[in-house]
Parts: sequence; C-alpha cells; structure tokens
Amino acid sequence: MHNQIYIIAGGAASFLILFWVDYFDIKKLRLPKILTWIFGLTSLSFFHVLAIYFSDRINYSLFLKSAGWLFSILFFMLLLYSVFIELYILKKLGYATGDSGLVSTGTYAMCRHPGIIWYVLMLISLYFATGARSLLWAIPVWGGMDFLYALIQDIYFFPKIFGEDYLTYKKSTPMIIPAFSSIKACLSSYKKLLKS
Repeated sequence: MHNQIYIIAGGAASFLILFWVDYFDIKKLRLPKILTWIFGLTSLSFFHVLAIYFSDRINYSLFLKSAGWLFSILFFMLLLYSVFIELYILKKLGYATGDSGLVSTGTYAMCRHPGIIWYVLMLISLYFATGARSLLWAIPVWGGMDFLYALIQDIYFFPKIFGEDYLTYKKSTPMIIPAFSSIKACLSSYKKLLKS
C-alpha cells in the first residue's frame, strides 16, 4: 500500500513539473521548455507503468479486459492527436486561427482542454484492461492534477500567450464538458479541413 501511495504522489508531482512548461513558454525560453516537457512526460509515463505493474489486481472477464485495452488505445491515440498533432503539426499547416497561433478548431472547438477528457477516459479504460487497483486512486488524483494544470493554463498562462484571442475563445467554447453547439462546431471544422 505504501508503494502505491508513493507512485500516485510521484505521478501527481509529474504534473507539477509540467506546470513549468507554460512558464518557460511565456519567458520565450525554448530549451528549458522542451527539456521540462520531455522530463515531465517521461516522469508521468514512468509512474503510469509503476501504477500498473506494482498493484494488486482485480480479475475482470476477458470481454472487459479486451474492451479496456481497445478503449485505452483509442483514448491514448485521441490524446496524442489533440495534444501533439493538432497543436504542433496541423497548426503549422494553417490550422490555427488568428494571429496569436491559437488553435480553436477540431477537438479544440469541442472544448478548450480535450486532452483531459481523453486522459481520464484512458485511465478508466486502463483500469478495466489491467485490473490494477492502484488506478482507482490514480484516476481521481491524476485526473484532478490534470484539471488543475488546465485551470492554471486557462486563468493565467493562455491569456498571456494568446491575448485577446483566448479571451474570445473562452466565451464561445466550454472548458471541458462539451456542449451540443461545441460538438457541432467541432464537426463543422473537420468538414472545412477535409474540403481544403
């Protein structure tokens, strides 16, 4: 049990490392931003592996385990898509809107922080896939830290990085829970992307 507490705390501390990424972004310190990003993600990934490996298990049916693996892979791919492909690759292809470089189309038209949705759903799916009891603690703690990270970005960092564009974006797009209108805007932006 003590090992599991340390593992959950270590994963939570990894989010504290990631908080510095946006700080270095504001200060235009590219190398510290990249190094902090790599260190934070490596640390977080390491604690995910530990949480699954060093844990008591609940033995779920083959169907639940299979569904858990399938959905954990799906949500992981969506997480990579939202956080890396949309923000870095598609942004370079003119996917961003406005002069600030803010991405407000695709999954970012659905909500301002789609990565939180994919991350929490991935953790829940991993729990059913592996039966690792420690994930029962990790889901609310790490999900809560991810939310806190997004909240700090939303209130402090992103208005400084994107200026007025972000304040306008906040008024039109929900933070995490999509609305019917934001889902419609998300689908509409993909139609435009496919036509171009």
